[in-house]
Amino acid sequence: MSVLAENDIASLLKRGEAASNGILVFGNDEAGIATVARKVVASFSGDEEPLHIPASSLRDDPTQLEDAFKAMSLLGGRRLILVEGCEETHARFLEPVIGAGSSGNFVVMRAGNLTKTSKLREAATTAKRFHVVAVYEDTPQAVSTRVLNLARQQGAAFAEGAVERFLQLAGSSRGQVESELEKLLLYCWPSKAITRDDVEASCGEQASFDVDVLSAAILDGDLEACDRIFEAMRADGDWKQVLILLQMQFARLENIKAEMAGGSDMERAFRSAKPPVFFGQQKTMARQLKNLSLEDLNQFGLALQTAILSSRQLADLAEAVVSRTILSMARKAQHLRQRQI
Repeated sequence: MSVLAENDIASLLKRGEAASNGILVFGNDEAGIATVARKVVASFSGDEEPLHIPASSLRDDPTQLEDAFKAMSLLGGRRLILVEGCEETHARFLEPVIGAGSSGNFVVMRAGNLTKTSKLREAATTAKRFHVVAVYEDTPQAVSTRVLNLARQQGAAFAEGAVERFLQLAGSSRGQVESELEKLLLYCWPSKAITRDDVEASCGEQASFDVDVLSAAILDGDLEACDRIFEAMRADGDWKQVLILLQMQFARLENIKAEMAGGSDMERAFRSAKPPVFFGQQKTMARQLKNLSLEDLNQFGLALQTAILSSRQLADLAEAVVSRTILSMARKAQHLRQRQI
């Protein structure tokens, strides 16, 4: 149907273009392809959770994707279907959906690098109801441009020499660059000016853990990940600050949930949060908030407050208090997730 630029995807989905049945995303930049898929999920307006279908499973069930594509949603809208790991050998299973002449659910197919002679690539490029997005590793100039544009979207600007220093420290990997930029914006907030000193303070030597990663592991009820992160903290001596950082993170979640309970939509609540919820966090935080009530978040906050007090009163046992609190919160989150099933 057409070859899209990455920046065109959100506007395409917001228009709700009924003539589109999906997108084939391919290239040699795995992180970039994953970013495109996240943008589609974030922009898609369907009410149901996306359906994930590994392309490898189509060998055992060749009509699985076509059946899902044609299935009518119980909620009346179109459903998002994500097909991951697409390869040239899967073309015969994918082409019936790519070449479909009528509208169905919206399908996003993720593939690796496809040559110009690829039958899968050709089928999607020439199909009337399918789009193609090619994602390749960026040149240094393109990385710099993306960083400047992402910062500008948040109302921030780099001072002289700051963006060059940022790229020296953050590297060229798309995922790493966006993660480091998000940390930098949070570090500078509420200031909109990013200096070279800010870059070096935010992107230089950091603690061995990221509080966003730890809080996500807790709220996912992932005990193994929580234990692994804590072991890294203990080895590097970073564990002493973690309860305070978690308390700030959970207070932020509680404030966003309270604003949503007052009638604000999630996007507006993210923008008005202090500090704001930036692009890389939004999908994870939206999933967390969906499974948690205000009372749940309040209980987590009280548990952290109690643990902080205990760690100060029982200094010799502080390390054990931190470890026990993290695992206890993860177990509670695990129970809350099971409650949703």
